[in-house]
Amino acid sequence: EGKNDLDEIIFSIVDQINHGILENFPSLTENIRNDHARLYEMAGAKAVVCSDHAAARSYVSISLSLMPMDRWTSEYEPSLRRSMLLAKSANSFGDLEMAQASLREILANARCIQDKLPAFFLLVTTLIARGEFSESYSTCHDVLTLLGEQIPDSLGPKHVASVIAATSRAVSCIISDADLLKMKEINSERANAIKFYNLMATVSYFIKPEMFAFLVCRSVQLTMREGICNDSILGFVHYSATLVSGNKLVKGIRDASRIGKSAMSCWKKRFHAMHTHSLPHLYDVYHGWVAFYTE
Repeated sequence: EGKNDLDEIIFSIVDQINHGILENFPSLTENIRNDHARLYEMAGAKAVVCSDHAAARSYVSISLSLMPMDRWTSEYEPSLRRSMLLAKSANSFGDLEMAQASLREILANARCIQDKLPAFFLLVTTLIARGEFSESYSTCHDVLTLLGEQIPDSLGPKHVASVIAATSRAVSCIISDADLLKMKEINSERANAIKFYNLMATVSYFIKPEMFAFLVCRSVQLTMREGICNDSILGFVHYSATLVSGNKLVKGIRDASRIGKSAMSCWKKRFHAMHTHSLPHLYDVYHGWVAFYTE
C-alpha cells in the first residue's frame, strides 16, 4: 500500500527534489544519493507508462548521474536496468544519439550475453531508423555468431533454392493453426536466435536481398526443430512472403496461404495477449506481401 501511495505522488516528489539537487549535489551523502536515484528511476518508469518519454529521459538521466563513478562495479543491476530504461525512453522520444550512447555503454559493461541481448536488439532498431543498414546487418551477424549460429557471407541461387526446398519439407506437416498451437515452447536462448534472424532478414531485404530467403528459412527451421515462440510467427509469415515473391505458381501460392494463415491464427490465439506490439509488423508483412495473392 505504501508503494502504491508513493507511486501516486512520485512526480511531485522528484520535481520538488529537482529544484535544489544540482546546487546541493556535492553535499549529498552516498545514502541520500542512492535514495534519490531510486526515486528518479521510479519516476522515469512511471513516465514511460504514461508515454511521457521526454520526462522519462530526464528523470532516468538524473538517476544515473546520482550513482557512483564505479556504478557498473558497485551497483551492476541498477546500472543495467537504468541504462536500458534511458535508452528506451530516449529512443521513443527520438533522441537516437542518446539512445545509442546508452546502449553502447551497456554493451561495454554488461557481464554476459544474456544481459547484452536487449541492448543489441534496440541498437539494431535505432541503426535501422537512422538508415545505417550495413552496421545493423553486421551487428545481427555478430550476435547470432555469439549465439552459436553460422551464417555465410553470401549464397548462390542454387544454395538458396535448396534451403527453401528443405524448409518446405520441414513445414509440410503444418496443415492448420492446430499444428502450431500444439508445438512446445522454445527455450529463451534459442528464441533470441529466432528474434535476431527475423531482424537480420528485415535488414537484408534492403542491402543483401540474396540472403533474405536463407535467413527466413533458418528462423523457420529453428522453430520446427526446437519449438515455437512469438517471434516464430513473423518467421512463418516472412517465409510465406518468400514463397509468393519467388514463385507465383499455384503451389507456391497455396503453400504461402496455408502457412501464412496458420501462423496468423496461431499468433491471435497463443501470443496476442502478451505481444500486441508485434501486430503492426505482422499485419504489414502478411497483408502487404501474402494476402494480396491468397485472399
